This record gives sequence, structure tokens and C-alpha cells, in this order.
Amino acid sequence: MTGDKLRVVAVTCAKNEGPFILEWIAYHRLIGFTDIVTFTNDCDDGTDDLLDRLDEMGLIRHLPNPRILNDKLRFQAAALRYASELREVRNADWRLSFDSDEFVNVTLGNGHVEDLVANSPDAQLISICQLQFGCAHRDAYERGLSIEQFTLHQSHTPAEGTKQRRDLERGLKTFIRADAPVVQWNNHLADLDPFRMQDTLWVYGQNRRAPEIVYQGNSKSLPAEGCYEVGQLNHYATRSRESFLAQSYRGNAVKPHTQADVKYWKRYNHNAECGSEITRYVPALRALLDEWLSDAELRRRQDVCEARHRTLIEKLKADPDYRRLYDRVTRLDQAQQAEKEPAE
Repeated sequence: MTGDKLRVVAVTCAKNEGPFILEWIAYHRLIGFTDIVTFTNDCDDGTDDLLDRLDEMGLIRHLPNPRILNDKLRFQAAALRYASELREVRNADWRLSFDSDEFVNVTLGNGHVEDLVANSPDAQLISICQLQFGCAHRDAYERGLSIEQFTLHQSHTPAEGTKQRRDLERGLKTFIRADAPVVQWNNHLADLDPFRMQDTLWVYGQNRRAPEIVYQGNSKSLPAEGCYEVGQLNHYATRSRESFLAQSYRGNAVKPHTQADVKYWKRYNHNAECGSEITRYVPALRALLDEWLSDAELRRRQDVCEARHRTLIEKLKADPDYRRLYDRVTRLDQAQQAEKEPAE
């Protein structure tokens, strides 16, 4: 630890996340992230202006993605390589790279990051696994908190008899301690010094040792069994059906020329179980957001992001191609909901 207070830094890449990213930042400040570094790529919804204001207020560090300096399109890799040299990362006790639709949900103690790392005092790397949260059968985009609106998710345990790898294993993101022998920092995990690998403790769940395939950087997932024992990464990949249209339009924040489509919807729109434990933060989160939004300029920029999001949705619903996408995901979601309803 570099001081009396545990310093934990979050690093993320974002594109057109204006209606949602303020909640993400406030939530993670609440649970113990002392520093947040955001990189943005080609935003046109006001996200970059919103983040600039948060930077001016001293709440985050906002930077354009350094890939603008070259022709390479690996947004995430460029950002992490640059972030490694920033003071927020160099001075941190722990760091985590994750996406701005993922919420760290610690189920130990007070639910803070400090509780998670204190539970594994000898670990230099701690992985947590994604739990996919679907649209909760919501159609319209509405102003509000994602963690309160979207409470339906995939099952924690694999379906009986399943052989699907995505069900048997869950995607991971990894907290990295400052002294971990990292050669290269990646979004999901880290490449370790091969000569120090065996002396490095990498855990998940209730101090389960990560499999060798993860140590070697050859897997971005962990066995579902036991992976949620101390926390999870709530992944709000789809949000409402209307917002999904805007997500498809903007493309992927870290993989250029990649769009969310029907296949993506089928993969991430899970609404099997209800999990609302994260909503315990709602009162404190609302209070913090109210405090921040008392700044008139931040409020104005937040309103601009939300208005542009609504305008884009209406534009896309009038476009024949996006209307077809909207109609397809609507039918899929309604069929999924009907399967859950008991027969009369």
C-alpha cells in the first residue's frame, strides 16, 4: 500500500456512453475506486464533453485514446499501454481495466473493493467474473439508474446437462496488485513474467487458484462453479431495446468496425433470474449524483447526452435497417418473456 488509504484505479475506454457513464463513475467511486481514468474514441453524443467537465471538477482523468497518434486500430491495447505510465496507475496499489457497462459488485463485508482484496491478502491478482444482465424486458429508454432498472440476469450456475462453454465458463476481469510481475497489461488479464509465474498467486472466488491456462494468458474465462463466491461483474450489455439500437449504431468502443447485432443480443440478453443486491447502493448513489449535478455545467452536459440519445433512437427507429433490428430483438425478447410465464 502506498499510503494510509488503499489506492485503486479503474481504467476504461468509452464511446457514446453519455446517458450512462456518470452513474458508472459515481458507483465505482462509492465502492472504493480512488482514481478513474477514461479514454474516449470518436464520441458524437457529448460523452467527451461530459467527461471533460468531470475532469475539470477533479473527479476523473479524461484523455483521448492515444491510438489517434498512429494508424493502429487496437483501441484498448493503446489505452492500457499509455495508462501504465500515468501517475494514477503508477501510484495505485491495485488497478483494474474493465468496460463502462460493467459494475464491480463485491458481496463481502461492506461491498467495497477493500473488502475484496483484504479477503485475499497474499494474492497479487484477483479475477472476478461477468454476470450478464439483460434488458429486463424493457423496451423504452428511460432516464434512471441502470443498476435499478435492469435486475434480471443469467443463472449463476450452468444449466443442467449443458455443454456450452459460455455457460460452463464465465468471462473474467482482473485486479492487479502493484508488485505483480506483469509483462503486459490486457483488458481481461495480464501477461506474467514466465520466470516468476509459479511464485505469483492468482485467485478467483473464495481464494481458488486460477487454472494454469489463465496464468499463461491463454483463457479469458473461468469455471462458473465458485466464480461468484465473493463478488461478480454485473455486465449491462444490452440495456433497453431502444438503447440497444443506439449501441449498435455507435459500434464497439474497443473493436472498430464491429457492431452489436442480433447475434450479440442473443448472447447477452439473459433474463433468467432476479438479482437486486446491488441496489443497496441506490440511496448513496443518488445522493452523490445529486451532489455532482448541482454543478450547473455538468447538469447541462448530462442533459445534452440524454437528449441526443433520445433523438438518435427516434432517428434509428425510422431507418428501415435499424427498424428491422429493433423488430427482431423485440420478438426475441417477447418470446423469452413468454417462456418464463406460467401457463394458465
